[in-house]
Amino acid sequence: MTVAEKAVDKREEILQKGLEVIWTKGYNDTSVNDIVKSVGIPKGSFYYYFESKEAFAIEALNTYIEYIKGLMHNAMGQVQGETPLDKIKMLIERKVDFMVEDPYYKNGCYMFNLSSEMAMHSEQIGNAIAGHCCDIYGMLEGLVQEAIDAGQITNTSAKEVVAFMDYAWNGAAGIYKSTKDPATFDNLKNILFNKILT
Repeated sequence: MTVAEKAVDKREEILQKGLEVIWTKGYNDTSVNDIVKSVGIPKGSFYYYFESKEAFAIEALNTYIEYIKGLMHNAMGQVQGETPLDKIKMLIERKVDFMVEDPYYKNGCYMFNLSSEMAMHSEQIGNAIAGHCCDIYGMLEGLVQEAIDAGQITNTSAKEVVAFMDYAWNGAAGIYKSTKDPATFDNLKNILFNKILT
């Protein structure tokens, strides 16, 4: 392995382990010392790879979003050949599974948590979150529009449907974070599947 390859591997290790720390503790309660301690490296090594904690949080967000996008693509691939509405429902089911089963997701959505803490205080973090929201909204809006065009959803605005799905999800995720009651998502799915995605 070359020096450059080792550097890339170490950077990825810092991102992965540091993401776990900042996701668990929150941005404001996480120090650079917490991050380097999780990896077992000196503090100076952190600044070799990342300009600041703020820059690290954005890179960690990019890592998190790539993982979420991978889950979305996998979920859609599992229902290949099915209707657009089937794919949307599978995405929701998989997101619920992720929320309930992933040990780190008990702390909520990293992007939502980071937004709550820092979007109003850091222009760079706010812009990064806004960009990722646009990307994810775009993926979902395309799928919802396919369902509308196929006559599976009567609402004529894919943008409004996706916005409602996002608001409802974040509300349910916040409640689940406090109660750990999976019925929260059963209620959410009931509303989405029987009231909105019809």
